[in-house]
Amino acid sequence: MKHCNKRKGWYARDFKQKAIDLAKEIGPEHAGPKLGIAAGTLRKWVWREENGQGMKKKLETPESQAMREAAREIQRLKKQNEELEKANFILRQVASFFPDDRFSADLKRSLNSSNKPKKK
Repeated sequence: MKHCNKRKGWYARDFKQKAIDLAKEIGPEHAGPKLGIAAGTLRKWVWREENGQGMKKKLETPESQAMREAAREIQRLKKQNEELEKANFILRQVASFFPDDRFSADLKRSLNSSNKPKKK
């Protein structure tokens, strides 16, 4: 079984180990085409195994998972904030074209009370 998952480049552990063993025997340049893997990929796998970085599964701790989720949430909020700042800027520009009636004054006042977009 070559691929265990539909993600590109993900190989089953047993296939990967057999590919490493074969690459050590006959070289990555010869083993790669036989297995349908790039020779560079095989060289990287062999190097990692020889340098003690083998196929260790990355340990997932609750803290690392929480940090990753927090980082995703921060990115989402930054994007949302940027979109809202753009919308406020556009509304502020549109409000400047209206005559100074009650609607326009209220709109301008509410927009000016919010933070203006930061210049980057």
